[in-house]
Amino acid sequence: MKVLFLGDSPLGGASTYLYCILRHLKLQVLHVPPGENLKRNTFLKFDPNILIISDYHYKNLIECEPLIIERTQAQGMGLLMVGGWSSFYGGGFQGSRIEKILPVKILSRDDRLNYSPGLRVLPVRAHAVNEGLNFKLGPIICGLNKCSPKPDAVQIMKAIPLKFHSSANVSADSKKSYPLLVLGEAGAGKSACFTSDFAPHWAGGILDWGSKRIMIKIPEKKLQIEIGNCYIGLIKNLMNWLGEKK
Repeated sequence: MKVLFLGDSPLGGASTYLYCILRHLKLQVLHVPPGENLKRNTFLKFDPNILIISDYHYKNLIECEPLIIERTQAQGMGLLMVGGWSSFYGGGFQGSRIEKILPVKILSRDDRLNYSPGLRVLPVRAHAVNEGLNFKLGPIICGLNKCSPKPDAVQIMKAIPLKFHSSANVSADSKKSYPLLVLGEAGAGKSACFTSDFAPHWAGGILDWGSKRIMIKIPEKKLQIEIGNCYIGLIKNLMNWLGEKK
């Protein structure tokens, strides 16, 4: 399965985490850094099964937008948008054709929520993407992009703000939560939005989520990360779901 990964940073920066996991899962990966435009020939030659957009501005892929729409709706390509300062509203996607095939409605204003006390990640319902993930171990994230799931979308994870009290106790705000992982259908394809990030700083405890530590090395790229097994499990489940034909 081939994954076209747009954004985050040049390899060696924030993009290292997701890139290494995708390679660890034996997927063929092409990474395009955030300052580089996605060319039509690049897209057609690579012919991805899944497209990931993470901190990658709309203006850098506008040449390929018709191709992305056609490949998703008519040919069943999976589409994932990951949160960040240059994703969703900050990436210029509000009102775009890309937004129309995402499972969320993007706000028409700054949608970033930076929350240093942390937000607890919890499942909303049972789903294949949640299988094998131990939510009793967390994780805690530090921010996300606020958005609204569309009526026909399925929200499977939420983020609940934590509160610190003068007694040094910590509690979760049960009256407030934010959509974290939302899934949907886009014609013959599938789409998903993970509204936080898969890399620092918003990712917080996601990087260490799980009871086991996994070392991943990509020698030819001189990359190495050490992360939790549930972090890998989440990406694996999400790629399997996005890449599975309807």
